[in-house]
Amino acid sequence: MAPLRHFITGDFEKRTVFLPDKEYGLALDALVKGCADVLITSGAGPSLRILLGKRRVEPQPDWWFVGGRTRPGDTPAEGAARNVKRELGLALDPARFAAVGTYSFVWRLRAQAPATNGTADVSTVFELHLADDEAADLSPARFDAEEYADAAWTRPDAVLAGDYHPALQQAVRDLLARRAYGALRDAAADASAGAGAVAAAATAYVAWRESAPTDGCKVRFEDGAYVFVDPATGAAAPRPATGAAYWARWKLLADARGAAAPRWGLAVLGLAASTRWQPARFTVTRQHCATMKGTMASSSPEETEARKANKAAGDAAFADDDDDDDDDDDDDDDDEQMERAPMPWPTPRPTPAPRPATAPPTHRPTPRPAPRPAGPEEECFALQATHGVKPAMTWGTLDRNPSSFRRWKELGCGGVVERAANAAADAAADAAREVCPKSADPKPLIAVCSGTTTRQKGGWITPRPGHLEDLAAFQYLLPSFKRTAECGFRYLVVLAYDVGDQFWDRGDGVARARAWFEASIATPLAAANMDVELRFVKVDNAVKKPGPVFAAMTRAAYAAWKADYIYRVNDDTEFKTKWARPFVNALASMGNVGAVGPLCRQGNTAILTHDFTHRTHMDIFDGAYYPPELSDWWMDDWITGVYGSLRTLMGDRVEVIHHTGKHGQRYAVDFAHEKLVKQLIAAGHARVESFVAARDAPPPGNPPPSFRRFRLKSHGGFQRRRRLRAAGRDSVS
Repeated sequence: MAPLRHFITGDFEKRTVFLPDKEYGLALDALVKGCADVLITSGAGPSLRILLGKRRVEPQPDWWFVGGRTRPGDTPAEGAARNVKRELGLALDPARFAAVGTYSFVWRLRAQAPATNGTADVSTVFELHLADDEAADLSPARFDAEEYADAAWTRPDAVLAGDYHPALQQAVRDLLARRAYGALRDAAADASAGAGAVAAAATAYVAWRESAPTDGCKVRFEDGAYVFVDPATGAAAPRPATGAAYWARWKLLADARGAAAPRWGLAVLGLAASTRWQPARFTVTRQHCATMKGTMASSSPEETEARKANKAAGDAAFADDDDDDDDDDDDDDDDEQMERAPMPWPTPRPTPAPRPATAPPTHRPTPRPAPRPAGPEEECFALQATHGVKPAMTWGTLDRNPSSFRRWKELGCGGVVERAANAAADAAADAAREVCPKSADPKPLIAVCSGTTTRQKGGWITPRPGHLEDLAAFQYLLPSFKRTAECGFRYLVVLAYDVGDQFWDRGDGVARARAWFEASIATPLAAANMDVELRFVKVDNAVKKPGPVFAAMTRAAYAAWKADYIYRVNDDTEFKTKWARPFVNALASMGNVGAVGPLCRQGNTAILTHDFTHRTHMDIFDGAYYPPELSDWWMDDWITGVYGSLRTLMGDRVEVIHHTGKHGQRYAVDFAHEKLVKQLIAAGHARVESFVAARDAPPPGNPPPSFRRFRLKSHGGFQRRRRLRAAGRDSVS
């Protein structure tokens, strides 16, 4: 690929702008996004590997590049470097990113509403080659679990032969062509290299350069596999086959005389430059849910004559070589170099026998839809099984089938499937719950504090009669609290809401919640000798932000109800494991001065998005859980950084799921607060140090098993939504 040239006219000032969801959706309708995507590689030759991530969300919930949207003013390489830093935490010089190609993408679906409006990108794909030690540090755990379901190092031949998006396969072919050109350039510049080495490098370069079609294609995803589509008719079609045509030509010449003649590669290079076979003679078809296989079509008499002519051209080249080889020792050396030169890889698959002329098309016909199950719930479970849906984790293949996707939404299948899963989990937890021993000794009080609101950007949420689980707190937070509560503690659940909330304040939400909590949570836990109580805090929240709500509920837990520990969570949090005793022990290892948090694979994994503290925390900061200057995202950054890494722990075996897709983002973010974080962390850390010094407290001990010290990697609150925005994607719900 020609080098990318970046032109700037005038003094351009870079700006950071956040678009609300509605405006961003309109922008996607009107504009084509500029993206910078990256093929991360390691190794060389047959040991070359490519790191791919399996994305969870539209527009490409499958194996894909690392990367995303670029910012105005960035060079493409700077955009690629920024995306790698955002997604993997690697801060690298943009000069290390080598351009592979520029590609145009049009997607049927997108994450932002309305999803079926789709989106369009123009992406420059780069190669980032890592040294072995750099690659060893790059594990799949680096990938954000909210955006990626998996990550893996993959061989290029596995990508080319496997069931991957053709755009990804195209980029890999172009990458290999670029690498082959580099080898040819190096061989030509090496004075010690013989003609055979240059010929071998030329052959490899032409093979890869010619193996990829120059035009794009149209595909759709059906039954777990990519199906190529004829743009004119919309019917399934064979895969474009230029690559198969070239590989067949290359193999024909190799078979004609082997790889011994020193100028054989040059003959192939000349032939490739002067002739272009008709790629339509070779087809690549998709078998039923299988990988793509190269097949050679049956030969016509004209094709047979063409192959004979090309074979004769190769023989003539070899004959000329034979005349020179009799008395030329240098050519013998070239022969040896040619024999040692590796053949371009991967080698093509064996050619199957020709199909009969009357054989039907080899593409898989679209299957007839199966009859729908009798009832809505049965249909939901059938859709889940067919498409591999895992609520709050992945859509599987559902969102690639528009009719099934619409049906899922019409039936409310997300709630149906999750309610069934929660019912099964509740039954298992009830059966396994231990009965706590009765004791007159006072038990520590843990306040589980969460804000809750029925306000959304599009209006108010009104739970249906008898369906409080329409609200996240009753679908995720409270049921999972019951499943994970353990003996040895008293519990106080604190829900805080805004004055004027349509359900909680103006409606009958508080009364309904109390009755539900008593029947569903308090009574079952009381049978196991666990004390739990539900309290509410009404907040005059003029700014409609989480900050005032968090401040009011934690202050009430600390001052009015004398909680020993405070666990600040969200109403869309789901507890996956027991947490009380591990967190209490972790704080004790630091003399109860510090913050601990669970593993959360959703959102920004560079910070604690849920935090558990002793009441000492409120003592240090004069009854304020977070600085009042912060009202939204950057509160998490502050609590992650204020104690320093020695007094900040994360529990790798204490996990929560943050179901951000249930209600979406429910407030506008004040980005001006990002500038305050660094100075507030510094001021807060000074208070912590003064508190510790005044008590003459010993330094923190070693973290308990399965806990690790956690350092604030960046002031990344802004990145948690921008990380998905940059790629044109959002979370799965």
